[in-house]
Amino acid sequence: MNMNDKIAEKQKWISFISSFSKKELALNGLADDSPNIILNIYDTFAPFVKEGHYLELGCGTGILASYLNKKSENKIVPHGVDININSVEIAKKNNLEFANNFIHQDYFKFLKSNFKNLKQFSTINIFVNSNKQDWKKLEKSLIPIIKKCESTNFIITCYEYDFINNKTKEVVDFISKAKKITKISIASNSVMVISKENIYHTVANKIRRKTLKERYECIVRICKLANLSETELIMTHLGHRPATASALEFDSKLKNNLSAIRKHAREVDLYMAISYKFITDKNKIIENQKNESHAGRLILAFSKSKNIAVTAAKYFYLKSFDNTIGEKFGKLMGYPDCCLEFGKYLCDSMGKPGNFGYKNPGIESFKRSNKFDWHLNIFTTNMLSHFPCSLTCSKSIKSINKLLRYFDFVDKAHGRALKDLSITPASLYWSWVDRILLYGYFKSNKLGTGEINYYKIEPMIYSNVIHQENEDGIDIKWKNIEEYLCQGNRLIVSDDSCTIYSNNKKIIEIKKSSRYLPLLIKPNILPNETN
Repeated sequence: MNMNDKIAEKQKWISFISSFSKKELALNGLADDSPNIILNIYDTFAPFVKEGHYLELGCGTGILASYLNKKSENKIVPHGVDININSVEIAKKNNLEFANNFIHQDYFKFLKSNFKNLKQFSTINIFVNSNKQDWKKLEKSLIPIIKKCESTNFIITCYEYDFINNKTKEVVDFISKAKKITKISIASNSVMVISKENIYHTVANKIRRKTLKERYECIVRICKLANLSETELIMTHLGHRPATASALEFDSKLKNNLSAIRKHAREVDLYMAISYKFITDKNKIIENQKNESHAGRLILAFSKSKNIAVTAAKYFYLKSFDNTIGEKFGKLMGYPDCCLEFGKYLCDSMGKPGNFGYKNPGIESFKRSNKFDWHLNIFTTNMLSHFPCSLTCSKSIKSINKLLRYFDFVDKAHGRALKDLSITPASLYWSWVDRILLYGYFKSNKLGTGEINYYKIEPMIYSNVIHQENEDGIDIKWKNIEEYLCQGNRLIVSDDSCTIYSNNKKIIEIKKSSRYLPLLIKPNILPNETN
């Protein structure tokens, strides 16, 4: 099939899904999703549904069943059970040829009364609600059936975000018992396949990669128009995090780009939410000295869910005034629990002697670390949207590895550049917005200090004013250290001072007001090394 045929085929199925009413989609839990997103969800199921009789427990209005039947050209015969009589009546109309296969009944009662007849189904798909589901009851009903129906694929599906990755104790118990008798393949964040066959382990990743490749240029376009982080938007688009949000300089360029950004976001099945609260409340923010750097900025948030995008924009503003909202915002951004705890520590540390808190979270990550993994090089380029709880945080490293694998598929050059920036230079680092990268031979004394014979410097200085008062009362503007570095070729940083040399000639020595400001730092855990 050539590209034009593929486009025509996709458009055919988008039109099919578009033919259903909002009410029908809402009864299936898909009210907020575009036909394109729904098609992607359905195509995640398709490889796991074997030809033959297919049973949906919690079938809703039977749209998925109808799609699978038509796409398979009647090789998949749909059956459905739902407790909502209105849904079942609509499902019968949507599957006219198989109307008698759709039953109004509680599916637990159906499983009990039809236990002996379930072997006829090649695939059974059970829809669950992670918040309301009685997992003990499901386990009691389903485990004996899994044992009995050896050749049946069982799919457990939840339309809620990441219900498997954020699984409760009940879900863990269910999975562990299912694993003892069969094989489990996690197809995506919302689909779990139980089967005795070794099937389709990489289907979901293939679907994600294929979708990303098709939409990558559009995602890059959004990021350029809005000056957003490409890595964050990619992970949101792929469903690895619920949302991403940023506070952006609201200049005429961004104002003119907003309609185009929204249009492109919908093209990649993302919703965009806007908040003007940092603009309308600018004076209040400055008066209360709350996140002054955000005053006058526009908040943009993106998510696959319209409601989550709106909530993300709302929380981004509220967390400036209420520390308890920070944790809610972090969960919405998909931050690991250990890093959410670190975020609470940063909030509690603000204003305490010896603690930098959110004014310089990179330093606080450093203070908790004995080693430094290259994946978490927040001192050169932070591929994360959060500050890790330590420079060896395993959950944060896992997230970076996932991101780099996607870049390896869609943009190898960009992926290599990010990796190189994380490994090659040392960083003279004094704030999360200001640092100078140095390339050359680096020798570490202890983490955060050392010396480098450098041949190239790369300033990354974005603040207007960063300074310190040293012990002699002299105002040292750290960002002005660039002009001295340009005169030299060797930098030595100890706990007490920074000294720049040109060969053996000392150019300047600057006393540090804190052993942490600045750091001279480079990862000591590199590729192919372990902790």
